Order: sequence, then structure tokens, then C-alpha cells
Amino acid sequence: MVRIKDIPNYSQNLPFIENILSGIAKYITWILVHLPITGVEVTIVSIFFALSGAFLSSIGYFELGFMFFCVFILLDHVDGQVARFKKESGKAGIYLDSRTHYIVEPLYFIGIGIGAFNTTYYINSWLYFMAGIMAAVFYLMRQTLKTGDLGYTQSRSMKSEKSIFGKINYLIFDFIRINNPISLMMFAIFFNFIGTALCIYAGLFFLNVMYSFYKTYKSLKNEDINDRINPAT
Repeated sequence: MVRIKDIPNYSQNLPFIENILSGIAKYITWILVHLPITGVEVTIVSIFFALSGAFLSSIGYFELGFMFFCVFILLDHVDGQVARFKKESGKAGIYLDSRTHYIVEPLYFIGIGIGAFNTTYYINSWLYFMAGIMAAVFYLMRQTLKTGDLGYTQSRSMKSEKSIFGKINYLIFDFIRINNPISLMMFAIFFNFIGTALCIYAGLFFLNVMYSFYKTYKSLKNEDINDRINPAT
């Protein structure tokens, strides 16, 4: 019999809000491990909530769409734990769980952009729609650049950032992370500056993509120089 204290925290070095979610997720995990449901099925249910959140946002129900998306975030803390306790962990489940974010989060941006377009009755509505599309595109590019050769997203923490710029960059992107409930998008939805927030997301994601390209180019250039100085023997 699995006990709640047997269920570990979702991960280490979590931000404050995700620590709260992790605590809630433990109770949901405890319930689900005693039911005939698999980790993959939990992932599929989480996708339903995320896509429902995107659809509800696209027709102007931003608050309800946000709540549905928060259920997705919560279940994202649960599916892996359920799979581990039921000894169902495998490459297929890990792949589905990791690639889910590549689908539902860009679609959520697009849904919010469509909703902002439909509920804004002046010329900026087209700008907000395009900002939603660009936020989705640059978010997807950013996630792709963060992914290593094995297909898993490279983990980051505040402690791993050495430079001041790196720490500031980490804090900014932790605040605008779409899978962080207490985020810029949450404030935008509840204080009605959704279009402006989409423009901010699109701009910051674009800058982050360009910065990632620069860092990669610089590291490869330095490797080329070192190879010439110290050729392999």
C-alpha cells in the first residue's frame, strides 16, 4: 500500500509556486495509484484540459481557460509519479510527456491571441493576434534550442547561473513561463492587459532565441580555436 509520505516531491530546486503544486500533486498521485489508471492516461487527460483551456481562451473565456490550463500544469506533476509507482516508466511515456509541452503551450498562446483578436475592437486586434502566433513560434524555437541530444529539456536552476545576466534572465523567464501559474499571463488575464502581455512574450522569446543562437555560436567558435591549438593526436 502506497502512503502519501512515500511519494517524493516532483523535483528539486522548484520555485515557490511549484513547491505548492508539488504538495497538492502528491495527494492526487496517492489517489490515482490506487485506481486502474496509467501514467500515460493521466498525460492524455492533462492534454485534454490544456487544449480545452486554449479553446476557451480563443472564444474569450480567458479566466476559465486559464483555470483549465492550471489543471494541466497540476497533472503534469502527477503523470510521471503515477507511472513510476506503477512501474510503467518507459521511453514511450517519457516521450509523450516531454513532447506534450511542444504542442499544448504554443496552442495556448495561439488561443489567447485569437481570443484577444475577437474581443478587441480596434486596429491593435491584428497586432495581438500576430503576437500570439509569434509567441507560439518563438516559444517552440526556444524549447527546441533548450533540448539536448537525448530529447530531454536541459534543466536549469538559479544556482547554476554564474553571471548576473544569467540570474536576471532566469528570473525573468521563470516569471513568464507559461507553465507557471503565478506568471505574467495570469496577471494579464485578471487585470486585462492580455494583448500587451502577448507582445511582451513574443519580444522576450525572440530575444532569448537570438541569445541562445549567439551562445551556441560562441561556444562552437571557441571549440574550433581550441582544436587548432591542441589538435587531436
